[in-house]
Amino acid sequence: LLLLSGDFDLSVGSMLAFAGVVTVWAFNATDSMWAGIAAGLLCGPLIGAINGYLVTVQGMNSLMTTLGMMFTLRGLVYVWTNKTPVIDENGFTAFTQLYQGSLAGVPTPGLIATALIALALILLTRTEFGRNIYAIGGNRTAARVSGIRVQRDKFLLFVLSGTTAAIAGVLVASQTGTGYFDAGVQGFELI
Repeated sequence: LLLLSGDFDLSVGSMLAFAGVVTVWAFNATDSMWAGIAAGLLCGPLIGAINGYLVTVQGMNSLMTTLGMMFTLRGLVYVWTNKTPVIDENGFTAFTQLYQGSLAGVPTPGLIATALIALALILLTRTEFGRNIYAIGGNRTAARVSGIRVQRDKFLLFVLSGTTAAIAGVLVASQTGTGYFDAGVQGFELI
């Protein structure tokens, strides 16, 4: 969606690792699976809002901003974990079922991906916000002159990008119940 509007987010791979590490770390700190999942998922909109603010309000280039965030998050994860996996000390099997489970024979990650794709399709084809995304990507100046709130919509797209990266991070962490410091390092930025 962010690409359709003419920008992109290079920090999604590092966001994936950061959200996974935060999730498992919060498990260990709170002894609550739901608190850990919530902490991991909240990282996404927060980091996305920072990126969105820097690009839309401060006028920074999205390439430089998200590249800087990519290195910042990756560095934080490396320093925080000392380049060692963060292991779920509580053994939340319900958390690993988030990745390994299935519903009616369909794996849970596939169901989540299908739901996200369906939401994106509805957003793009059935809402004013979706039409605005195309208009902004086609001609930002014309979109602004026609009354579209370009700055607000771009900000929301960065928040959405961070949120989906955090969802992916929680799913990757649930694969083994471990927050990996190097998750999302091999090309996830370009997905």
